[in-house]
Amino acid sequence: MAYVKKELQGAIEKAKTTLVENKLLNETKQRMRYSFAMSTDSPDVIANSLAAYVANR
Repeated sequence: MAYVKKELQGAIEKAKTTLVENKLLNETKQRMRYSFAMSTDSPDVIANSLAAYVANR
């Protein structure tokens, strides 16, 4: 467990100081955007997604 914790902390520290390549960042953003759009394939899913935003409003 100590090894895993050490590796995770190292990865977090690296993420704080190292910039992500623009190509990777853009691909990730695009994947997240379109995966959400593709998951809204039924009225029930759309209603559940909107409910979270309406509740916060």
